[in-house]
Amino acid sequence: MLKSQEGSALVLTIIVLVNALLIVTTITAISVIEQKVSSKTKNSTPAYQAADSAMEWALKRLQDTTIAQLDELCPGAGGFNTTTNPGRCDPGLAFPDPNTITEIYFVNNDGVVITNPTESPSAAVSMRTVGRFGDGDDRVSRALEVHLGQSGPIAWWPFMEADMTLGGGTDSAQGDEVDDITTNDNNATAFDGQWVGFGTGTEGLVPCFAPEDTCMEFDGEPEDGIFGGANDDYVQVDDSVPLYQLENGTVSMWFRASDLNHSYQGLWSKETADEHGSDLSFYVLDDNSFFGTIYGLSTPSGNDHLLVRHQKNTNNPGPNQGDSYMILSDDEIDEDDWYFMAYTFGAAGSNLYLANATDLDLAPVIQSIFEFKGTGVPGPNPVDNGLQDNFNNIQFGASATNRVFGTESPKSSPLDGYVDDIRIYNYQLNLTQIDSIYDAGPS
Repeated sequence: MLKSQEGSALVLTIIVLVNALLIVTTITAISVIEQKVSSKTKNSTPAYQAADSAMEWALKRLQDTTIAQLDELCPGAGGFNTTTNPGRCDPGLAFPDPNTITEIYFVNNDGVVITNPTESPSAAVSMRTVGRFGDGDDRVSRALEVHLGQSGPIAWWPFMEADMTLGGGTDSAQGDEVDDITTNDNNATAFDGQWVGFGTGTEGLVPCFAPEDTCMEFDGEPEDGIFGGANDDYVQVDDSVPLYQLENGTVSMWFRASDLNHSYQGLWSKETADEHGSDLSFYVLDDNSFFGTIYGLSTPSGNDHLLVRHQKNTNNPGPNQGDSYMILSDDEIDEDDWYFMAYTFGAAGSNLYLANATDLDLAPVIQSIFEFKGTGVPGPNPVDNGLQDNFNNIQFGASATNRVFGTESPKSSPLDGYVDDIRIYNYQLNLTQIDSIYDAGPS
């Protein structure tokens, strides 16, 4: 009986000791887990602060308009990674604790991290910054992401007329508003012209580019002997706010010339005869035009081409101040064909894009560039400024090159043809972005 009691006591003691050991082990495990969680929680704050610091730094750097490509935003030792972690940008920020790491990623319209180091910053629709803090298993990562607001135009005139009977016909546009469908709502005014509905094979009717679309037709003739009167065909956009005195930007449009035997015809114009800023105009150019006669320019094939005239800012002292550059497309313009054009300008230089509506691919125009005033040397991308100090209103379907500063007359060089879907962006679009506008056609 005594041995039985001793055995029971021994078993009970062992059970108590096992339970005590389990309790101690559990408490120890919990303590270790809590210590790890506490360590990670403690590391979370500096990781977030590192991501926030990288975000503030990058947003400030993006305001520098002289930065033309993404790798210029990555001055750190890691630079712009193209191998082990493609697209990772090292900003080179210094922190008191060497275990602090910051990374920046740029994301395009498709939600994909950009891995091309020479891509323009304007290609990034959003930016992601990552902060990492700690060592080994205790390292914590925190990320922030911001939309860069570079997705849509700041002005968009699709030339849609709700009252038009689609399927054919025209309607006077005199005095009508041409709606700007962006939030800026800066509607243009048609002094005259014709709304044109899409034609479905009607003999003699010139259709707009897209089905179920309307566009604007101009007759290219002055009504009162001198072009620019209230009854003449052109559209005007007010820029007294101003909205379009841009350091960097893109202008795109669709156009169609009916008769190219008019020397040169204005498509889009924001300028004046007096030199008061960075004048910019687009023309359809005849091979025997005024520009060829005055400035000795000759079109590459002796036929009709697209011409851009962009003037360096006359109010900004520096090299080639006030110089004007002619950018002449090597591609020819044919009558009664629809064309898409886009012109980008700013710190990354100027680029002209042109494509016929039936082309399969859009590529930068091989430019013939002529510098005709001052001592500047012609070459690729000569115009590195935008529309700063350009206080002029904008004309569609005519030129304002003869307009007296401070007035709205005279207009000149009217277009005999059509325009559609004109847009303005406040940054320089890349080829992929421009190609998407071209592929969509006029809205």
